[in-house]
Amino acid sequence: MDTSRNMNKITLTGRTKRLFLTFGMLSLLPAFAQGETAPELPKGGSALPPKTAAVPVILSTYQLSQLENSRENSDLSITGMQPENHLYFAVRQDEIIAKATLNLLFTPSPALIPVRSQLNVYLNGSLQKTLPIEEDMLGRQNAVTVELNPLLIRNYNDLRFQFIGHYTDICEDQLNTALWLNISQESALRLSRQKLITVNDLAFMKALLFNPAAREQNTLSLALAAHPDPDTVKAAGIIASWGGILSDWRGIDYPVFLNQKPVAGNAVAFVTNKSRPDFLRDYPEVQAPAVEMQDLPGTLNGKLIIISAPDAEGLITAAKAITRGDQLMKGPRTEIISFTESAPRKPYDAPKWADITREVTLGELALYDGQLISSGVNLRPINVTLNLPPDLYFSEGSHIRLNLRHRYSNPPPHGISEMNFRFNNHLVRSYQLTPAREGDTSVETLFLGGFVNVLNQTRISALYLRPKNQLTFTYTYSHTRESEAKNCISDVQPLIHQAEVDPNSSLDFTGLYHFTRMPNLGYYWQSGYPFSVYADLGNTAVIMGAAPEEPELNTLFNALGRIGSQTGYPAYNATVLFAPGEEVLKKEAGRDLLIVGKIPAVIADKTPDLNLVLNESEQSLGFPGTFLEQGETRRRDQGKGGVIDPAVRLSQRGYDGISGIISFESPFKDGRTAVALMADSPAGFQALAEHLIVNKTADDIAGTVSILNSGTVKNAEVGHSYYVGHLPWYQRVWYVMLRNPWLLFLCSLVTAVILCWAAYRLLRRWRSGRMSV
Repeated sequence: MDTSRNMNKITLTGRTKRLFLTFGMLSLLPAFAQGETAPELPKGGSALPPKTAAVPVILSTYQLSQLENSRENSDLSITGMQPENHLYFAVRQDEIIAKATLNLLFTPSPALIPVRSQLNVYLNGSLQKTLPIEEDMLGRQNAVTVELNPLLIRNYNDLRFQFIGHYTDICEDQLNTALWLNISQESALRLSRQKLITVNDLAFMKALLFNPAAREQNTLSLALAAHPDPDTVKAAGIIASWGGILSDWRGIDYPVFLNQKPVAGNAVAFVTNKSRPDFLRDYPEVQAPAVEMQDLPGTLNGKLIIISAPDAEGLITAAKAITRGDQLMKGPRTEIISFTESAPRKPYDAPKWADITREVTLGELALYDGQLISSGVNLRPINVTLNLPPDLYFSEGSHIRLNLRHRYSNPPPHGISEMNFRFNNHLVRSYQLTPAREGDTSVETLFLGGFVNVLNQTRISALYLRPKNQLTFTYTYSHTRESEAKNCISDVQPLIHQAEVDPNSSLDFTGLYHFTRMPNLGYYWQSGYPFSVYADLGNTAVIMGAAPEEPELNTLFNALGRIGSQTGYPAYNATVLFAPGEEVLKKEAGRDLLIVGKIPAVIADKTPDLNLVLNESEQSLGFPGTFLEQGETRRRDQGKGGVIDPAVRLSQRGYDGISGIISFESPFKDGRTAVALMADSPAGFQALAEHLIVNKTADDIAGTVSILNSGTVKNAEVGHSYYVGHLPWYQRVWYVMLRNPWLLFLCSLVTAVILCWAAYRLLRRWRSGRMSV
């Protein structure tokens, strides 16, 4: 073993138990002011090379509406009923805050008593400033700068505003509507950030690369050899999907550098003994897969994670080891001694998806402790996210069974207090809170008739399921006061209430089927379907050209990161193919196809209704006559036989920068789906890769063809449709009847004729019997 590289060795298995390791504090070498140089580490161990460049100060400004727990594009309102409000912000673990200021714009109620009314600002529980409300401040907007103590700032921070309001000297009611203070959304938090120079320790790899506590989009560069092979791309895809899981709703971008050194930020490089980027050509050969952290050359504090192996297959092993065993890694280098593959995933078992084969408790759906608890004078809504497979089939009589248990503080005897249960903002049921009971259990059967599904393409204002759903429990207590001023001897203080939804409350989806009409890009966009049916992408074949370039690889890795964020599981078992021939594709016929770049001729020639062509020589689209409206997922004028013929076909050659997504049935096996990510140029792929980042844009992808052009998205539905999934024979008969009312009428008519004829024959025989007596 090369002891000079301080190498650790670990053994990983598919059932590795999570080890809770207590590491020492991260050794940090900050330069606290501009102009100071980074000190050298002591000799020995993992010494950083001397740095003489100054650590720059980065000034970041965040409007309060951008902070966590705030309402988007809305002011912050504080009242006597809700006198406190919390906002949260995060700071990267590899940064320090040299200075923090809060530029506050607030408007107090004109009914307040001056000076006795105040606004207090707290940072992580420590009072930063008390702002007495003077007489000249009442009823108008005021600007105040609050200096925050940077030494109090942690990775995750609580910025609390406390309003103390008074409007009268006697018999004061904190619920009076005259008590209010409005903080403008234009108020800003200004942070002067400096990057820390950290030691190379893999124990902090996840925090440095992905910073799970922050709200900003992540960026991680991937460095590969000039001509990476499919296995190397697969290994990079595993890392990309893992990063998507850790970045979650914030999204992540993966700039790709082929045979080049990334110039800023953090990066991951993939190295084998025979194939590597030129800037790592002197990296020693390895005998086993390994992971190493180094400083990124040419940067002050960037980190480079080097994933090395004797061959490309070993890179896949190392990538899987990182994503499953990073808790075991420590020091600058770790070698993978052995690795045992886990069992392939089963259909529809993505960690982020609810299991519809059994009852699912709300405790399983909760993301953090205390999510199912709300307390205060005005209780905040309790929200729970429910992710479902997008291909659920709903027929008349389909239902969800809700077993709801909840506890609540005793409501006032007068007035009405209630809990409203909403599903995707649609009211399901109101429950009256009963005094002296302080708890209820309710079993509800929620029928799903009238949903937007394969049977009914019209959009109606009713309860319906989506791939991502929001369950909301809102508790409202009545506030009454029965007193007159002459009898009032003390101020009226509002009661603090608390409500809890029992974690053992459950939802039962058993009895629903997986069956839907395809293609549907909306399913792909919202949940990665159909590739995400197997969370490890074990039934997915990624198809690229013979020598994919940086923009195409960037698009692929962003797409895999997006799917990872939607399933919660890395893409361990995707198959990557470069320019496959017909025989290879026939062997992979049972897989769904994710095509990045130009659609291979062997696929295009077998797909006659391919209605989008984008490449360096042609831009061609078969128009459906009308595009889908915003929010519309299906055409209402679908042609006979499930085919919508293009009304116009336009071919042209215009400016570069157009990209698109198209979905169609795989020509190699019925019921398998192909999704192609296409562009006419590197600029088009760059725009598409950016659009694939989670929450980067509010535009929805839908239909079977989606065009991205100059920042706008147009969706259309052309080509034939097909069905995937399984239905029992009686459900299929019913489904065909509902899709064809004339057939239902004809069968009813024939049935009526047969029954009438049978009744007629029976009556004739009965009459003949009587006549013969």
